[in-house]
Amino acid sequence: MKGTLLLSGIFGILLVFGIFLYTACDLEGKNEETLSAPEQVLANPVPESSTKIRVSWTAVSKATTYKVYRSESTNGYYQEIALRSETFYEDSGLTPDTYYYYKVSSINSSGESPQSAYVTARTNPSSGNGNSTVPTTPTNVTASAQSSSSIRISWTGVSGATGYKVRRSTSFSGSYTVVGSPSSSPYTDTTDLSPGTTYYYTVSAVNEAGESPQSNYVSATTSASENGNGNGNGNGNGNGNGNGNTQEGVYMGIISFAGNADDLTGGVPVFLDAAGKTSLFSKLNSNYSIATESGTALFYAVHKALATLTSRENQYPANLDSVNVITFTDGLDNASTGRSALTPIEDKTFDSDYEYTEYLKEEIDNRSIASKPITAYSVGVMGSDVTDTAKFQEDLAKIATTGKSQPLTDFGNLQSTFQNIADSLQITHTSTTFTMKTTMLPPGTRVRMTFDVSGTSAADGASSLKYIEGTISRTGTGPSMTYTFDSISYAGGLGSAEGTGSLNGSISGSEVSFTFTAVSGYNQATEESLARQWTQAPGTTTWQINSEYDVSGSTSTQIERRSSIIYLVLDSSRSLNAMQIGQIREAAIQFIESLYTKLNSSGSSTTAPSAPTNVTASAQSSSSISVSWTAVSGATSYKVYRSTSSSGTYSHIASPTSPSYTNTGLSSGTTYYYKVKAVNSAGESASYSSYTSATTWSSSSSTPSSGSLLSSGTWTNGTISSSTPAQYYYFYASSGSSYTVEWNDSYQGDGTKTCDVKVSAYWYSDNVSIFSTVDSGYTTGRTFTATKSGYVMLKVQPYSSGTGTYAIVYY
Repeated sequence: MKGTLLLSGIFGILLVFGIFLYTACDLEGKNEETLSAPEQVLANPVPESSTKIRVSWTAVSKATTYKVYRSESTNGYYQEIALRSETFYEDSGLTPDTYYYYKVSSINSSGESPQSAYVTARTNPSSGNGNSTVPTTPTNVTASAQSSSSIRISWTGVSGATGYKVRRSTSFSGSYTVVGSPSSSPYTDTTDLSPGTTYYYTVSAVNEAGESPQSNYVSATTSASENGNGNGNGNGNGNGNGNGNTQEGVYMGIISFAGNADDLTGGVPVFLDAAGKTSLFSKLNSNYSIATESGTALFYAVHKALATLTSRENQYPANLDSVNVITFTDGLDNASTGRSALTPIEDKTFDSDYEYTEYLKEEIDNRSIASKPITAYSVGVMGSDVTDTAKFQEDLAKIATTGKSQPLTDFGNLQSTFQNIADSLQITHTSTTFTMKTTMLPPGTRVRMTFDVSGTSAADGASSLKYIEGTISRTGTGPSMTYTFDSISYAGGLGSAEGTGSLNGSISGSEVSFTFTAVSGYNQATEESLARQWTQAPGTTTWQINSEYDVSGSTSTQIERRSSIIYLVLDSSRSLNAMQIGQIREAAIQFIESLYTKLNSSGSSTTAPSAPTNVTASAQSSSSISVSWTAVSGATSYKVYRSTSSSGTYSHIASPTSPSYTNTGLSSGTTYYYKVKAVNSAGESASYSSYTSATTWSSSSSTPSSGSLLSSGTWTNGTISSSTPAQYYYFYASSGSSYTVEWNDSYQGDGTKTCDVKVSAYWYSDNVSIFSTVDSGYTTGRTFTATKSGYVMLKVQPYSSGTGTYAIVYY
């Protein structure tokens, strides 16, 4: 035993000494650093399942993904079973009452860390009824109030179910929380119910294989007093008493498809208010990831969206304006036919992919939801595993309305494409009203409102190219007198709902007002200051300025919501990697943010904001660029536009609410150009910002595995000590560009730093020196022109010896 301990101790000393030697040597070279293994790895059986174990761990600094390994014995072979960007994984399809062993490693561009220590968990024992299939969703769900504080929920029992989960919400599209886990129907809810209140319920079936999808919702209203009945059942499949939702606005669902086509919103589209937006973001961030199931169930997922829309069509607002399905995929379908046979949707099964796509195409073209047609969009990036380009594009076309299929070349275009779809959706209606006031002018007087001239001479009035013009008519006398505006004409793109007909005036004292509704072609932000009123006396042809005319208060803008249903159907198959999943997630989140911004423009602002200033762009990696600008007063959001040339076509790619945006999914070593507009309820800024540009890093330059990445123009503080006699930093330099590095210490700069340091710079790729051991870098920073593109390493050391603080920056 003592010998064993002695050998272990010697081995430990050698191991520590070896790591120290490696680290010290590494600091003098490329300073590479191996990622640490994940810590606090846990494994636990999933409740109510005998075939699932959940593994979790803490995040590792600088790790981008993690690998999960599994074995059936402590010292057995650990097979890789998952690659995750999240810090958890649910392992399914396991044997009941069996021990499994897990290890986890962390990964980034420098490589993979050692595996963690193993953890173990034992699956729950089977209930003994032999169920290995998740039960089907309960049907015939009903809810009825029993009193002011209780509601009874019942359903038809599901074969193979060992229990049920009853969930409750206080709104149709709200968050449903489990309030009961009965073993059979019915269930009476008595938990914290209030009198005279409507509650919504769903029911799911459970066995050792897992949990079914939630049922359609039902609702009931508790009685106002103990003597009332309060039976207000509204069956979510349209078979109840029609107690559906009437709130106007947008409802959104999300299906993350691979083998199962999981509905992230539980088959209940979420109402897009502030809480709904937060809920949708949460579902995308926490539940949307690379699926554990193989196979792209593309057609099955679209079919599920159609079925959900159909099953709930009696629950949407009466003024439903549009129904939309938006699908993204990177591959060909190879699982939908089998999935339809295993778990039919709408009792439909199919024998081939061709048969399935033909069916979906016909349904998209002919099915209606609450008497509204379906508009389907499809977006696709052809994955590396797709070899049949023609079939890929054909599949996209079949699951889209004609003309709304968009095959893309790469993921970098995904976000702008989703943004263009968001821009095209008519989820709001903007109505502008313009009121023109005149004095009681003689009949036959011609009146012209101009919006493009600033002068006041007769020639200015005659030269206008943008105006509303008409002739004053008057009938009657005294209280029965009326004024009309006749023979109306428009120029310069102006128009209104009044057209060219006779418009009645409203008399107030000595003034007459003529109101034009649904005005088009008028931009109040830029044209109100140019509004002029001119008169032409009967029998004359000379325009005379009405110097007393006041345009203030003449315009009002109202923004109305249109009720729409939007289903996102997003690929999550194993052919995607973590970065691509992130790009899809970001595109979906920006899509939702843009719609939310549209919906919540109040119309209260009377002036569009000015264009953003101080717009800058800087590369963050080989695939991302950060754009920022000075916040604009009165702006509620912004629109970011991108081009691949300074004078090219700029496409709208994002609508952030804060004055910054990071554009991901870009090509390496490529220059991108950006412009920005500011937005509020009155509209967009009249012009773009000045353009700015940045070049993504070259993918051929490997990223330093250690050291700290500097941000251009930002001072970074550091400390020198006996245990860290040198510190390392890096930044990316583009060939032909000039860079300056500065640093301060006890002899320079702000006087607060305590260590006199010297700095060396060299290329990370080959250790070729740029400058070496330079002192006094604050007032005489070192400037150099990059001879190539790649990472520049900066090594900071004490000038002689000592400890203390310093700061460093590059620009």
